[in-house]
Amino acid sequence: MYVDRVKYLALVAALGGGTAACSSSPSTGGGSPDASSSSGSSGSGSSGGSGSSGSGGSGSSSGTSSGGSSGSGSSSGSSGSGGDAGGCAIPCAAQCCNAGAVCISDAAGNKSCAEACTDSKTCPSTSPCCGPAVEGMTSPANKWVCLPTGFYSSPVCRCSTGPGCSTGVCAPLTDASNRPVGPYVCKANDGNAYDGCGSCPHCGNAPTGFSDCYNVGSNSFCGKGCSVDNDCGDPGVVCCKPATCGNCVLSCSGAGVCGPC
Repeated sequence: MYVDRVKYLALVAALGGGTAACSSSPSTGGGSPDASSSSGSSGSGSSGGSGSSGSGGSGSSSGTSSGGSSGSGSSSGSSGSGGDAGGCAIPCAAQCCNAGAVCISDAAGNKSCAEACTDSKTCPSTSPCCGPAVEGMTSPANKWVCLPTGFYSSPVCRCSTGPGCSTGVCAPLTDASNRPVGPYVCKANDGNAYDGCGSCPHCGNAPTGFSDCYNVGSNSFCGKGCSVDNDCGDPGVVCCKPATCGNCVLSCSGAGVCGPC
């Protein structure tokens, strides 16, 4: 249809503001005003941010910025969740043992915490025996703990001197072959091999070869006399230890006594 340009311009002028309204259209740049508006409001209001910004084409900077900050917040929350702050380093059934303690089990399988030790004289009166954490595991390298009286049917209590034992005797622990492998433990004062020397004449219950009483430091016990390590038959495990003779009548057969290396 043909429109007279002069009449059209006159009509627009009569309505007023038409030229300004027409000139505003090119200033919007790329995209429609609706898309830009939707992108801006959606970007600032959405917690996702980046998803709304993408739907708006070029979008507004506020939508992209809001999306970025929302992502940052989510990342911070995730890194804030750490490990179990109330974790126990030494769990023991329903208990948590103190640092340096050991979790032990009695014959019935009941668990409890016990203080580590190397000498009965350092144990409390309620648990006076420094015994093996596991019954039968009596090497010096094994764990030893303070145990109550009667905890094991055959207690083995570690010591350094006789006064730390109820019997007054601290002597080397022996194995099934009667080798004094150690460590030093509380023994009976009955005159048997590697027990206390007993009454005079000393070591009357010890077998031949173990019937001399020797003093090693402040400890006295019946043992096998020696002059060199080879006399003890197991170099590196049993050694000839310097000692003085403790016999009340006869002299001892060696200048030393076989004991734990």
